[in-house]
Amino acid sequence: MGLAVFSVVVVGLLFAWMEIPALRRQKRNKELVLYLVLLSVATALNAIKAFDIELPSPLLWITALYKPVSDLLKGWLT
Repeated sequence: MGLAVFSVVVVGLLFAWMEIPALRRQKRNKELVLYLVLLSVATALNAIKAFDIELPSPLLWITALYKPVSDLLKGWLT
C-alpha cells in the first residue's frame, strides 16, 4: 500500500516536472494554475484509491443536484 501511494506521488511529480517548465516559459499562468489544481486533485484521488478507501460515485452528487430541477420540470410538463 505504501509503495502504491509513493508510486502515485512520483508519477504526479514526473508529470509536473515535464509540463510546468513549458507553461512557465510561455507565461501561461492561468493554464499553469488550472494544471496544478487538476493534477493535485487527480493525484489525491489516486492516492486515496491506493489506500483502498471507497469513494462515492460522482453520479450520486449529480443526481442529487439535478433531481429537484427534474421534478420541477416534470410537474410543469404533466
